[in-house]
Amino acid sequence: MDYLTAAPADEFVPAGPCRQPVLLNTDKLRFRLIKSPTIAELQTALMDYAMRRLESYWAEMLELPRVESWRIKLFSTQGNSLLRIPKPLAWSLLQVTSVEAFDEKLKGMSLADQRALANTIKPRTVPAMLSTLISTKIEDTTGYAYLSAALAESQDAAQFFGGLVNGLFSNLADTNQRLGTPYQAKHQRRVLEFLGYAANKGWLLFPFVHHSSGLQEHYILSHARNMECIFNPAY
Repeated sequence: MDYLTAAPADEFVPAGPCRQPVLLNTDKLRFRLIKSPTIAELQTALMDYAMRRLESYWAEMLELPRVESWRIKLFSTQGNSLLRIPKPLAWSLLQVTSVEAFDEKLKGMSLADQRALANTIKPRTVPAMLSTLISTKIEDTTGYAYLSAALAESQDAAQFFGGLVNGLFSNLADTNQRLGTPYQAKHQRRVLEFLGYAANKGWLLFPFVHHSSGLQEHYILSHARNMECIFNPAY
């Protein structure tokens, strides 16, 4: 099924003088493209989204993990691996050559000093972000490479957004979103964030979602974790 339409949206005109008309998408399944940005505009938007994502992610990485109180998230390790940044970068920061030595040095630092150290390697550009931050097997940290590849394969905005939403729903077709912590596709959170970003830009409208509709697509969009992405104030 094609989950995107470019058909004109319904227009609701509120009562009273000087009221702006409101565009409504009454389609229960399809997103509605109400403005078609150019490829150049979409490329600019992806750069803007990427930097917003960086700021949001970086703020999160300066906080503490749930299970540890002595180091910030950015410097988290597991076994012989670093979870957030590449080993060579971590080793150069603290002049060490092993995870054990890295952890030991961190334990001797205050959280304020760790945050100050982290900010010395904070990326300032998209290429720097891509080389600094690690994506896990289950979540795409930045989303930029995935979204950019999708745009590169698209002739226009309709093909780009259509591919994103079709991929989103097809990847989650067999997922029970009524479960407390359902499976999430690797790029899912970044796609939802960018769709929310695009809605804020006035480019598209989400389907008319009702959580009690019984539609799988509605369970996906209205799940609490997915709603957090769509309405994330960073975008």
